Amino acid sequence: MLYRDSGPSLTITRLQQVEHETYLTLRAGQAGAAVSEIIEAGTAGPSKAALLVAMTLSVSLRAFGDHRWLHVLIVIITLAGIIGGVSPPPGGMGMVEAGMILGLTAAGVAESAATAEVFIQRPFTSYLPPIWGWAVLVWMRKKEYL
Repeated sequence: MLYRDSGPSLTITRLQQVEHETYLTLRAGQAGAAVSEIIEAGTAGPSKAALLVAMTLSVSLRAFGDHRWLHVLIVIITLAGIIGGVSPPPGGMGMVEAGMILGLTAAGVAESAATAEVFIQRPFTSYLPPIWGWAVLVWMRKKEYL
């Protein structure tokens, strides 16, 4: 990003831009603005999130030489999420994966391939994001934004 003023140009890195936007969001919240509305404006809704998860599953399928239409994958992910939501383990751990494997098998993918494809896809969409979120939380606490 490049800002120009009457003086020399100033180059800002992406990290500095994110830091600045986070700071402005927190300051707006302190000033009385509804932070949830600010954050919601900058995030993907549930339909976009489901589409991104379906796309990562599609990439995982293609890595193993399989292919299914995106709308089929969205249905599989939605049904697997429902199965995981009603199951007793916290966050449906294991049940969502089982539902996705069952759905892919029903869609014609071999069971062994479906298992590998799901266990390649799931870490990138469910298990790694909290780790990145923790790193951002530590960073924000260090900068005293929280």
